[in-house]
Amino acid sequence: MVENTDKFEERWLLRIAELRAGLIQYENKIPDFNRLRAVLGEIEDTIQTITENVTEGIVITQDDKYVYANRAAADIFGYPREEIIGMPVTDVTLPGMRKSLSARDKMIQAGDSIVRVPEEWPVLRKDRTVRYVKAFAYRIIYFGKPASLVFFYDITEKKKMQDELSFNAYLLDMVTDAIFLLDMEGNIVYVNEAACEARGYTREELLQMNILDITAPEFKHKVNIRISQFSQRKESRFNSTHICKNGARIPIEVRGKIIQRGGKSFMLGVARDTSGTGPSKSAKSEAVINDGVDTAASQESSE
Repeated sequence: MVENTDKFEERWLLRIAELRAGLIQYENKIPDFNRLRAVLGEIEDTIQTITENVTEGIVITQDDKYVYANRAAADIFGYPREEIIGMPVTDVTLPGMRKSLSARDKMIQAGDSIVRVPEEWPVLRKDRTVRYVKAFAYRIIYFGKPASLVFFYDITEKKKMQDELSFNAYLLDMVTDAIFLLDMEGNIVYVNEAACEARGYTREELLQMNILDITAPEFKHKVNIRISQFSQRKESRFNSTHICKNGARIPIEVRGKIIQRGGKSFMLGVARDTSGTGPSKSAKSEAVINDGVDTAASQESSE
């Protein structure tokens, strides 16, 4: 990510810019000028190799125009690099962001050494599609004049996923069902508001827990079996009991299934409060994932 590479790249790009700017000034004063030029060329080749092979975009802006762009920046902007050089800074962002972006660029070059560009900076590509980047900007001297050195990386897919998750979470919090999402080790990775309220835990507390932590002792030995069954079946159904923070017990009937997200498997289920003491006479649905015993097995244990 940018945070892991920006200090190194910034330091060397800044140094190269300063050396370039001073080259002509000192050309007639340095006896071994050719050796200096050779050393500078080697350094520049090294930095060029680095900047052209990182996945983060790197640009330098000066006088409201782009004066440098690496390969990744061209890919994100959707323009050939030769078209970016000399392009006004505001040409690659949305109209509503242009004044703000230009003002920030000027503020950086006026002396604010580090200014974080908006967390989600929209990039208006050549094909008029929009992508989002996270960017960090620094003041440098480039050919003897103030400039902005900007590092950024594409967060478009991450933003889409976050927006989708936020919307889904909003919908799930609107229902009375309690919903749990577990990884394949039984760790709770998502829980909705209804599940928190019914069990007396905060969301933050539940997200630090494993499903075993809220499973009644007599059902704990079945959890690993249920995880295996979830992996083997499209859907699974079983009975279990959850223990609330205050020690109260909630008998539940669970229905769940395996879902895939980001190349990983998760267990998602809906459980019904079978105690008859839920918010209505109709049983309360609660999503729990594979924490108990199936209906047939629970009936056997109760006999």
